[in-house]
Amino acid sequence: MAWLEPHGKALKAQFVFHSLLDRKDLGEGHAPTAIARAMAWLEPHGKALGAGFVLPPLLAREDLREQQPGAIERAVTWLEAYPDIQDTEFVLKRLLGSSDVPSALRLRCANVAVDRLEKVSSTPDATFLLRWCLQERKLPIELEQRIVGLAFAWMDAHPSHRDIDYVFNRLLRRRHIPDTDWQRAARFALEWLKRTPPQRDRDRALNSLLTRPGLLDASDWDYVLNDALRWLEGHCSSSNAAGMLRYNLMRCVTGTAAEPMVTVTISSIMASKRA
Repeated sequence: MAWLEPHGKALKAQFVFHSLLDRKDLGEGHAPTAIARAMAWLEPHGKALGAGFVLPPLLAREDLREQQPGAIERAVTWLEAYPDIQDTEFVLKRLLGSSDVPSALRLRCANVAVDRLEKVSSTPDATFLLRWCLQERKLPIELEQRIVGLAFAWMDAHPSHRDIDYVFNRLLRRRHIPDTDWQRAARFALEWLKRTPPQRDRDRALNSLLTRPGLLDASDWDYVLNDALRWLEGHCSSSNAAGMLRYNLMRCVTGTAAEPMVTVTISSIMASKRA
C-alpha cells in the first residue's frame, strides 16, 4: 500500500493492483483504500490493455459497495475496446450471469461475449466461455439463439470433452429451449452418463434430464430412472444433493406406474442409511 502512495497512477501499478485486489485478508482497514486507488488508476488507464489485468480481481471482490457500478461500467467499456484478446474472457467471467450488472450493460457485455465465442467456438477450451454465456437468462431471442447454436456446434465438435457436462446441463435447464433442442442436448447427456464412471456430481446430469422426462423415449427413461436410484443408493448421505434428486425423481413418477417401485426403493435406501 505504501508503494502506491507515489506510484498509484503509474501504468506499471497494474501489477500491484492485481495482486493486492486478489487478497482476501485486506479487511475493513485496507480494502476501501485499495479499491478507491484502483478506481482512481482506472480513470487514466481504463482503456489501456493493462486494465484487463486489474478488472478481474476488482470485479471479484464482494466489498465494492458504492464502487461496484463504476467498476462494472469500466469493465464493459474495456471489453468493447478489446473484444478479441484472451484476457477478455477473464473479465467476462466476472460479469456474465451476475445479477449486479444492469440490463443495458448486460446486453453490451453479452454481445462482446457472443462475438468472442464465435471466433473461438471450434477450440476445446471454448467450454469456459460457453458456460458463462449460458448463465445469461434474459437476452434478446436472437442473441440467445446464437449462444445455443454455438453450444451445439461445440458439442458436435467435442462430444467427448471432459467438461461437456457443463454445457449440456445448462442447455437442458433452459426453460425456453425448444423441445427438439432439449432432446438433442439430452443425447449428449445420456452418452456422457453411459461412458462416465459413477461419481459424486453425476446427479447434476440426472437432475437436468428430469426437467422434461416426457421427451425421453421409454428405454432412455428407464436408464435415467435406474441410474438415479443407483446414485441415491451410493450417495444418500449427501443430504442436499440427494434431497434434490429424490424430489425431482418423485415429481416425475408421481401418478405413473413407476411410482410404487420408486417409493419403496427410496424408502429402503433411506432406512438402510439410518440403520
